[in-house]
Amino acid sequence: MGRHFFKQGAVITVVCFAAALAVAQEPPKESAPRPMTEAEKSVFSGPDAACQSWTDGCRICRKLESGYVVCSNIGIACQVGKLQCTGQ
Repeated sequence: MGRHFFKQGAVITVVCFAAALAVAQEPPKESAPRPMTEAEKSVFSGPDAACQSWTDGCRICRKLESGYVVCSNIGIACQVGKLQCTGQ
């Protein structure tokens, strides 16, 4: 009788281990990136073309000489406001 329970336990262990391996090897599902909102687009383009640095009250952004835009991270509880140019 003891061998019977041992065999059942071994079978259950093997089945659980095989199921865990199958789940672990499943490739992650990739989702398509969502399009940027108009507010997100505008924070990276600035209030106008001549503006070199700007803020929305939460982030500070500026254009580099290369043309790239860099921005600080937004705070977790910050309420985004209207874009304001801080340097021409």
